[in-house]
Amino acid sequence: MSNTLFMILVVVIAASCVGSVAAQDNSIQLNLDSTSYEDGDTMVVYGKVPTTLPDEQMRLQVLYRSTVLLVDQFDVAQDGTFTYLVNTQGSQWVHDGQYTVRVWYGHDNTSQYFEYATKSIEDTLGMFEVADGRGGTFDVSYSIRGGDVNSMQVDYENLAIQISIDAEQSGRILLDLPREYIDSIHNDGGDAQYITLVNGVQRDHVDDMGQDIRRVVINFDADTTDIMIVGTQVVPEFSSVFIILIGGIVTASILSRFRMRTFL
Repeated sequence: MSNTLFMILVVVIAASCVGSVAAQDNSIQLNLDSTSYEDGDTMVVYGKVPTTLPDEQMRLQVLYRSTVLLVDQFDVAQDGTFTYLVNTQGSQWVHDGQYTVRVWYGHDNTSQYFEYATKSIEDTLGMFEVADGRGGTFDVSYSIRGGDVNSMQVDYENLAIQISIDAEQSGRILLDLPREYIDSIHNDGGDAQYITLVNGVQRDHVDDMGQDIRRVVINFDADTTDIMIVGTQVVPEFSSVFIILIGGIVTASILSRFRMRTFL
């Protein structure tokens, strides 16, 4: 290979690498001043773009799931920085849970998530005596926002706790579930996610998987009546029954199928 051809290849490869690095750096830096907010808080959205564009404004959306709460656009400073204030209050800010801030500038876009709580709804704290269906009970501590708990009971067929509520509005329920009475584990002994159903529809939830207590937080919508938490084993306090799922986690569509019960 001639020296001239070799030098051309070196230049081409170097230019390609520089272009690749530039492309990787060509993204919007998006930040929020906190990861969680309550009703009436002011959220500060700020960041920087790598290159300012003539006559181009930043476009912004705030969403709860697929519902758009806010749409706006604003100028970016000459140095590429931007700041925008969001008032987390209004008729659409009625759900507890995860929200999204999304921005667009030129052909680039990015998003950030944050948690929101409607502090105007008070939490009701309580301890519920859960009927195991076999003459025994065990206690579950809970708090609920936006509704009232009517009953909790063990559902042996689905290896679950069934919770009946009256939901006055969208809200959330927090439950401290003792592992010795209900748990969800893999065959190797590691923790597995519960399956949570709200009015029969699978719903994401928060589970801190503590050593003795698993704290579960589930959001629900207005008019919700039934919440089910499905594990892999249920151990009633006053019963010799031990129920365990063979085969690990299953999907919500086969809650009662392919589950096996072993009686000690």
